[in-house]
Amino acid sequence: MPEGRSSKDTVFEQILREAGCSVPAWQAKTLILGSIAATDMVSPGAVLKALWSNEGAGLETLGQGKEMVAHFFSVWNELSA
Repeated sequence: MPEGRSSKDTVFEQILREAGCSVPAWQAKTLILGSIAATDMVSPGAVLKALWSNEGAGLETLGQGKEMVAHFFSVWNELSA
């Protein structure tokens, strides 16, 4: 694992990739940080839409969607703490 990366980063990268997101995890985390730090905070839903260029995630089951959203909010909460 590259220096500075955690196993959570690897899982986040995998979940994004499985959902059809072409944005790497580090860019997604940067987008989240920018959204949190913005003068008018951007909603998590808007960030999710931006990650897939408003096309929606390419998930096959509701379970996959729930896992992806849960992990996304875990990353969001970790970065906002």
